Amino acid sequence: MMVLTSIRFHRLAGRAIVAPAVVVSAADPQPPWRIAVGSDLFALDALRTVDLEQLLESVGRADRQACTAARSALQAIT
Repeated sequence: MMVLTSIRFHRLAGRAIVAPAVVVSAADPQPPWRIAVGSDLFALDALRTVDLEQLLESVGRADRQACTAARSALQAIT
């Protein structure tokens, strides 16, 4: 899962907005609201909020390109 919200948001809301990872064929064309980060694909059309206690550990940070893609994907579905 990819966390899309900031630490400040987490402190204020007590929750995080996340996009789940999806498993699809690499040959399938992807809609603009699905973004690839490394070898993982995340579905921004299936956003959820979760309690912070459900987040176990930080695996890493997305680079600038992934953040830009996430913003673009969110704009595509709004």
